Amino acid sequence: YAKGPGPDDPEWLLCFYSEAELDWLEAQCWSTLGDWPRAVTHARRAASHAASRTPHLTRNQALYTAELAQNLSAADHPEEAATTGRAVLRLLHREVRSSRVDAMLRATRGRLARYGAKGEV
Repeated sequence: YAKGPGPDDPEWLLCFYSEAELDWLEAQCWSTLGDWPRAVTHARRAASHAASRTPHLTRNQALYTAELAQNLSAADHPEEAATTGRAVLRLLHREVRSSRVDAMLRATRGRLARYGAKGEV
């Protein structure tokens, strides 16, 4: 994959395993290991790539951005996590429903509850 696309690559590979998808998967790995700064970095890149390169894939944007919100909340960045979570809700409001994204947002909300009404949380 590091060599970039080639003429013999199957079309499904290039469509599904984008840079955003790989960053999201890496964010999940770092999250599982509890390395929140790295998880945030990769989730942020995944969300950014999805928004700029495939804006028509709203579900992916919501998924990657929910991952970012979840990792931000775990990394003790409550205000940014709350702002990012609200961005996910705006994406879902458009046209997308995802039980996985809903579960991620519930987990983020649970982590943010300990901050009460602090700032933008």
